[in-house]
Amino acid sequence: MSRSHPNSPRPSISRTPAPHPSSHAPASSPPVRRPGVLLVTPSRTQRDMLAAQLTTRGFSVHHAAGAEEALQLLSPGGPARGVQSVLVAWALSDGDAMELVETMVRRRPHLAPIVLADDLDHEQALHAMRCGAADVLPARPDADTLTWRIAQAVARRHPAAQLDPRAPRALRLCRTLAG
Repeated sequence: MSRSHPNSPRPSISRTPAPHPSSHAPASSPPVRRPGVLLVTPSRTQRDMLAAQLTTRGFSVHHAAGAEEALQLLSPGGPARGVQSVLVAWALSDGDAMELVETMVRRRPHLAPIVLADDLDHEQALHAMRCGAADVLPARPDADTLTWRIAQAVARRHPAAQLDPRAPRALRLCRTLAG
């Protein structure tokens, strides 16, 4: 066994590897841009809980207590016109949640509505999907699951927009020429 001289320098141990010289990563990465989300539930507690989870994750959040308010917010001149996903409670106080989902998807086909409900059976979940829901989640999902499922639902409704930022404009042009 060899011993090193007491005055020789000790090798330095780096816990984080140095970046490879050929990597061109910027010094600081830009913040992740998350889609806008509209919360539609009559429960103020549920709206506040979901809004807190989403805003800490970088989402822009709008609130609605019922179907009528949600449709007003999503109107072309409304404050939530840039929303890409809507979280809708199964039980609404002023209307049927599935009718709301159908109306939203008919007006804005790229919108990704997600139904929030506890104790749904398979038939009810299937009905929600047939009405246009992009996903069905428990009424109180954890933040990681919620973030991931919103991102997945939006990506499924906007596959071309993920590849090229000009895609929405091209899609509008195609619809104009076809109609």
